[in-house]
Amino acid sequence: MGKFTSFGLIAAIAFMALFAGCTQGGNGSYQAPGSLPDQTGTGQQTAQASSGRAVMTISDAAADMGAVTSILVTVDSVSVHGTGSGWVTVSSTPATYDLLQLRASGAQALLANANLPNGSYDQIKLKISSVTVVDSNGSHSAKLPSGDYAIKGAFNVAANSTTALNLDVLADRSLHLAGNGKYVLAPVVHLTGTQGADVDVRNRENVQVRGGRSSIDVEVGMDENGDVGEGRSISSDANVTIGDDGKIRVGLGIGLGNGQENQNGQGENNGNGNGRPLFSVSQYATTAVEVYPANSNAGEVPNFDLATEMQSGGSVVVTMTEKAGGQKLIATVPAGGKLYFNDGNPGDDLLGQDLFLQDDKLIVVDSSGYIVQD
Repeated sequence: MGKFTSFGLIAAIAFMALFAGCTQGGNGSYQAPGSLPDQTGTGQQTAQASSGRAVMTISDAAADMGAVTSILVTVDSVSVHGTGSGWVTVSSTPATYDLLQLRASGAQALLANANLPNGSYDQIKLKISSVTVVDSNGSHSAKLPSGDYAIKGAFNVAANSTTALNLDVLADRSLHLAGNGKYVLAPVVHLTGTQGADVDVRNRENVQVRGGRSSIDVEVGMDENGDVGEGRSISSDANVTIGDDGKIRVGLGIGLGNGQENQNGQGENNGNGNGRPLFSVSQYATTAVEVYPANSNAGEVPNFDLATEMQSGGSVVVTMTEKAGGQKLIATVPAGGKLYFNDGNPGDDLLGQDLFLQDDKLIVVDSSGYIVQD
């Protein structure tokens, strides 16, 4: 339920008016510039004054990958969105890329090559059908919140000029461990662009991009629901799990430890971490709800009333009040941070469980997995 901190992916997109080097044909073979396939539906294979050419590459700039030996990403298609013309597919040929092999070579691999009309564009979309992570324990199918990754960012395509866009996927914020050897890939991408770039497509796995003037700089991410945008991501400190229903669940970590006495100092009634209470929260608001134990094998477990209040800046103040003795514990969850339910004394915990806020509930996580009240 942690994160994997060593993953990197870089894609570059160049809109160019002239052919450069060689690229990949639809059958996977390499073709000389004069025989490049037309992917625009116009029947034109040479760039006109009213169009530019799109060349897209993918690479991996990750550092140490630890036990991971291969990351296979399959991209089914690549599209761009014109502000006045709608979506245009620039690649519809599925291709699988071994990101670690690209990292070892330090190269950028070709994603797509197509002519595009001059004009303004505001989105780039990749359709990713699968991600496979290979580590010391074998191959694992990584879970994607969504296979559609659409990045909003304005750029222009001009005649007789090249616009290059670089998509840098931030490693330590993109790949997460979700327990039981499972991975979740929710890319956080830093998009930068340059106009007037020099692009040399030498072959499918070696595309060189040089020069140009800065034109765009934006960072977007994907959350557990598959939504992409600025400020969205799965926190590096979040507890990430994949449910039996295949849904990715993410919450703020709440570590409770293994204290030996209850909050009234009346002995060991919290079960030394074996109690399994359920919590339900109606919303991030000043709504108090009852906290009670369920399926506990630890004997008596204290009951609490719970109140949560959203603060400016995204933090949440959580107050737990013991029903029997009135003991109050107040803690603040910073945005994207962790919450420890204790009164400031290390080891003096409540229930000895891991909990976090998820949607409209507090989730209890232990060796048995999720315990959620419907």
